[in-house]
Amino acid sequence: MAEYYLGIDQGTTGTMALLLDKSWKVVAKGYRRHRQYYPKPGWVEQDAVELWKDAKQSVQEAVRKAGIRPGEIRGIGLDHQGESVVVWDRITGEPVYPAILWQDRRTSRQADELRKNYGDYIENTTGLKADAYFSGTKIQWILEQVPGMAERLRSGRVLAGTMDSWLIWNMTGRRHHVTDLSTASRTMLLNLETEQWDEGMLNLLGIPRGILPELIPSAGVYAYTDPDCFLGERIPVGAILVDQQAALFGQCCFQPGDVKATYGTGCFLLMNTGDKRVFSKGGLLPTVAWKLPDYRTTYALDGGVYTAGTAISWLQDELRLFEQPEETEQMAKSVAEYGGSIFCAGFFRFGSASLGSVCQRNLSRTYRRNSKGAYCESSVGKYCLSSLREYSGDEAGLTERNSGDKS
Repeated sequence: MAEYYLGIDQGTTGTMALLLDKSWKVVAKGYRRHRQYYPKPGWVEQDAVELWKDAKQSVQEAVRKAGIRPGEIRGIGLDHQGESVVVWDRITGEPVYPAILWQDRRTSRQADELRKNYGDYIENTTGLKADAYFSGTKIQWILEQVPGMAERLRSGRVLAGTMDSWLIWNMTGRRHHVTDLSTASRTMLLNLETEQWDEGMLNLLGIPRGILPELIPSAGVYAYTDPDCFLGERIPVGAILVDQQAALFGQCCFQPGDVKATYGTGCFLLMNTGDKRVFSKGGLLPTVAWKLPDYRTTYALDGGVYTAGTAISWLQDELRLFEQPEETEQMAKSVAEYGGSIFCAGFFRFGSASLGSVCQRNLSRTYRRNSKGAYCESSVGKYCLSSLREYSGDEAGLTERNSGDKS
């Protein structure tokens, strides 16, 4: 019997399903694009039920194109968009509120207060700087703002998690509520030392431990799909990783100092730091890269610019500098230099605390005479990687490996 493996990339703008054979050759792909909703300035949401349907449809498309039987799939690996959260009713299976995405800034004020009053504790415990980007304050907001949550909590009906938890709970017939350590490290709720949910952070945010998923390694068979819910077969789920860490692993950045940069919805750089948690002087954040069974946890340094591909869309839709995104490459090549232009696409926020000052410093050198090509050149390629490298270069020897769009 033929053997295949299914990879699901649950991204911000769409879900991609890949079927691979035993030699890891891609046999077929399926894709569904997601809608995003912006109910208020700074708010970014998605329909969690739609995301689940999109995941199933992308997988079904890949299976249909490959012409295989679902029973020939030997295992499933899942990566996902990271800090975005879903809170749902464990009895009805319905979300109590739309998914709040990682770009959402509605909890900025709460995060600023946390950073002011508990910044040292949060950073020393979770490795993160308090920010609305991470999952914790998003879960807190839903618990506090959605009507009826107090009663649901008292009756034990509430579950909360990131996209991996939501999808796996549905794939397994509502049997398994899990997440891996790489994902948990992006919530601002994980104690990096104990590798458990931190009681201090849970108390600060008013999040009951019981609504959160079980913490598991990034690889290993810990659940099976329910035939009545997913593909009609019982298939092992063998891997979970947050998207950026999945890219680090997928690009074979296995040695300390290895670096990947991905350009998608946002631009993110991760550097493998081995089994050491490195606290960057430049504002990059220590995070879990992955946890493999019987091995010590691998850590990484993380930095990002939350707007990359989105900036290209903005230049196209709002400034109308070009008709198709593909045109930006030739436009950028048409200028010998970018003439001091820095396109500072801070639509949401910078993923490294120090990058804002870099941008402000560079903006002071911008000239009025710049062309369309200069703006495209400054936004397409050099700024993100060079700025991040400026703050990661002293942390370890860098081996650069560029990967594609992970959004």
